[in-house]
Amino acid sequence: MSMEGKSKFIFGEGVDKRLLEQVIRYSKKLQKETGAGMNFEIIQDKSFERIKVYVPSGILLEIKNGLKIDLLNQVELEEGNEANYEIRFHEKSYEEVNQIIKQLSWITYMLDVVPYTKVSSLIFNGERPKSILPHNLIEVNQKWATENKICENDIVVLAVYDEKIKYIECSVSLSEAIEKDFFSANILVRDELLIHANTQTCVFLLKYWEFDKTLAQDAKLVEGGCVNVAEEVYEQLDCNYSDYQIIHLPSNSILDIKRESIKRNVFSPSGERKIEKNDIKMNNWHGRMLGLHTPKMLQKSYFDTITESPNFGELSEYEKETIKKIYEDRREYSFTNYNEDKEIYKILSKLGYGKIRIYPIVSSRKLRKSIVLKLIRAVEEWSLKVGGFFVGYSEMVLTSARPYNMDEGRNMIRISKDNMVRLGIEENDRILLNYRGKKIKTSVFPIEDYEQIKETNILVKDADIDKIVGVPVHLRANLGIRNINRGVVLQRGTWYIFFKNLNIQFLPTVALFFTLIQTFQNDLKRAIVGFAISLPFVIYIMLSAERSKLKK
Repeated sequence: MSMEGKSKFIFGEGVDKRLLEQVIRYSKKLQKETGAGMNFEIIQDKSFERIKVYVPSGILLEIKNGLKIDLLNQVELEEGNEANYEIRFHEKSYEEVNQIIKQLSWITYMLDVVPYTKVSSLIFNGERPKSILPHNLIEVNQKWATENKICENDIVVLAVYDEKIKYIECSVSLSEAIEKDFFSANILVRDELLIHANTQTCVFLLKYWEFDKTLAQDAKLVEGGCVNVAEEVYEQLDCNYSDYQIIHLPSNSILDIKRESIKRNVFSPSGERKIEKNDIKMNNWHGRMLGLHTPKMLQKSYFDTITESPNFGELSEYEKETIKKIYEDRREYSFTNYNEDKEIYKILSKLGYGKIRIYPIVSSRKLRKSIVLKLIRAVEEWSLKVGGFFVGYSEMVLTSARPYNMDEGRNMIRISKDNMVRLGIEENDRILLNYRGKKIKTSVFPIEDYEQIKETNILVKDADIDKIVGVPVHLRANLGIRNINRGVVLQRGTWYIFFKNLNIQFLPTVALFFTLIQTFQNDLKRAIVGFAISLPFVIYIMLSAERSKLKK
């Protein structure tokens, strides 16, 4: 979020020089650790002996709205000009002023990095929520959530002030048992932020775009996996974030998508009208990944929310009884036929079940990265392309799910046999799992026993086997996947397949070498150069069978 003006730290002639050096040192350290340029400037002024700080009104607004951070709320705030407010430190000690400057720097960074609509504060009560999933879950007071327009499974950013930048994206659950202005948190949140009972935290409510209606994607754009939004929504998307997440809140399903895969759509396929602001176009695969189908059961909190909503009162008595009969006792319901399935989904759509949201992924903020990190990323991408050139490259996005019970603790995943064919891999091959920049290598096995996978997952229909990847909990933790129903990228292990086929490359390689030796008997140098030039072509030809495995 852009802010008016800059924070200015003005040091008078009588100020301890250690303080000025400390501020400069801290700003450089923060910039190096985060890759973000500090949004303040330091000025030395001989006209006064104390310290003045001019703070952008955007920052002051958030402080007034409940951003309570230690000493910062003890300083005197005075309106300076249209864009800035002046903070006078008066007779505060060196240590106090130093801490206040660090706090201001921290706030400036957070307000610039997080795409927020509002900032509030909550106190950790030292307790855990009732549910252990998702791992980044926090439980907040129902009334507090209503006042801040937060709903079940919503996403917020929780942050604490410290010497280092500490913040985490959290999934929200609502409870009347939690005191207002307090929250409980799962162990992951507590460990990431290093918080304890009565720790004050900042809560950033994220900017999002909500869509009431999902339309069929244009045929020409289905293969590219793009989604289309109205032009006014497209213009509001922040290019500073490379990735966004599409969330279906009722099922808590999340699908990540690249910023460049979100397209503006001015006209419908017939060219008759623009799509509305609350419409989004997606292909059928997106819908399946996000759980946009009739659910077998609903979360109790979501069931209570929809049955108490005004929309529920507008349903016919038959529709009300149908919803209560299927979902009130939270038993897994089996639909008898296609027509019943569609009828139930139509009723749920009237209650807002089909709504989805798009949020920016905070960690995808385009910050300045070190040369070493850029070099490592470039080498990884180059290696992937080279390996793909020889054996063929393929990838797909599947929804994270639980594997067989007996697979927990093992370094392996399970996908359907059809998906293994699409990726061009065999049982026990190594593949890459990629989630928000984190990658791990693991073995892959087929889902052969549908009953075992149904023991650990709720599947609406057998066809849903094709959309899931069974990932053990420790691998999900290594990837940073907080819960199931998250889109994960599976990439063919190109170099594994390359080295797996060394046996078929060996004899042709030896034959090529001796052929060139015989051809250039009196010139070993030319033979070696010829071998180096010819070898990639020979290998490429010999690996044609691997490339042909890929199912287009």
